[in-house]
Amino acid sequence: RRIISPSMQGMAVSEAISGGEFKFFKYASFRPGARKGVAPIGTIKKVVDQIDYLKENGITPEDFRYLVSISEESERQKLEEFTAIYSGYENSLGSKFIDGSGLLSYLNTRLAASKDVLKKIHPEKCTFYVEGFYSFKKPELEFLRHLSARKEFSFLIKLDCSDRNENIFRTMLS
Repeated sequence: RRIISPSMQGMAVSEAISGGEFKFFKYASFRPGARKGVAPIGTIKKVVDQIDYLKENGITPEDFRYLVSISEESERQKLEEFTAIYSGYENSLGSKFIDGSGLLSYLNTRLAASKDVLKKIHPEKCTFYVEGFYSFKKPELEFLRHLSARKEFSFLIKLDCSDRNENIFRTMLS
């Protein structure tokens, strides 16, 4: 897959927005100088940032659709529109392109499908060392799970003792 730049992400979001009937994500026709049906640049940037955030946290359009279904009625239409944009964005990436925020999830998918992926990346025995983290997002935890399950690789993790890790270091912090 080819990695797309942030500007290409903006173009993909703009395309997803222009392809749908959206109330919240396009210029209204009454705004002076606005081109009806076109999304403002600031809106596109915010949508790209939100998609990046969701993908970095392992939240797919399907996961987000569920969250929308349990949201308050007053927010539901805007969230449904965002979900449609997110899905359209992912569809425009298809199987040829990937954005930076989706790399780890893509790698996790490849690791789950083939045990040889890590051997191709690093054919010799080695040790994976993780240090300096106090919290992990869903794709990061999944990646660590894949690494720790491989007998051909050593895996070390050093967690910082902090208040944020209270559940892990409860006895040390008491």
